Amino acid sequence: MKKIIVGENLSKEYGEGSERRKVLNEVSIKIEQGEFITIMGPSGCGKSTLLSVLSGLERPEYGTVSFLGSEINKMKEAQLSDLRRKNMGFVFQQPTLLKNLNLIDNIMLPAVRKQQTNAVPILEKARELMKKTGISDFEERYVTQVSGGQLQRAGICRALINQPDILFGDEPTGALNSKSAEEVMEIFSEINQQGTTVLLVTHDAKVAAYADKVYFMQDGHIVNEIEWLKSDQCTVEEKKDMIRNNMKAFGI
Repeated sequence: MKKIIVGENLSKEYGEGSERRKVLNEVSIKIEQGEFITIMGPSGCGKSTLLSVLSGLERPEYGTVSFLGSEINKMKEAQLSDLRRKNMGFVFQQPTLLKNLNLIDNIMLPAVRKQQTNAVPILEKARELMKKTGISDFEERYVTQVSGGQLQRAGICRALINQPDILFGDEPTGALNSKSAEEVMEIFSEINQQGTTVLLVTHDAKVAAYADKVYFMQDGHIVNEIEWLKSDQCTVEEKKDMIRNNMKAFGI
């Protein structure tokens, strides 16, 4: 299987002088196309920083990141922005939607180009995504007029409007109740089954259990991993128990 992202010996530090702290400590990770991966660990372990470095949102002090064979940490900012827009989708804990636009316009926004005169295909794609995620009835609603779960689904639609190769999520269910979180994770699972690579950061064992592979981080290192084959018949609950047992074993 083709590797979509390869991170080698990644290190990242924050702070100044005596307050300077290494958040990533020579982390290496390989992600293959079509995988569903979650990264777990306690707050401050470096999991969100690792996601940011792998996606080009931040640059490492040391190490390299390759996306489909191209070393992205050597790219200029304009190149990186273009890469993220065309090839990557992002879903955060709090969707960054514009309050002055309704949901359908927010979803379409990343695909709109100044030189483009025909927005019909974009509108059709946005409506297709809204139907798949169960928010078709909320096209004209604004950010303040929908629930947290509906807002997060709109954020997922926007992340998918350009048909990215990989979807990144940083605590995408962190602000949702258990029912909405489960529904959102089912959407991520379906997206992955359709061929999109998914990489999520989470502290929730049940969220992590939707993945094919879970990496555990502690103090800037990857300390363990669990992988399930597509053919494995483990339920989400069984995976969750295995994840929790591994967390206990490593004191996470």
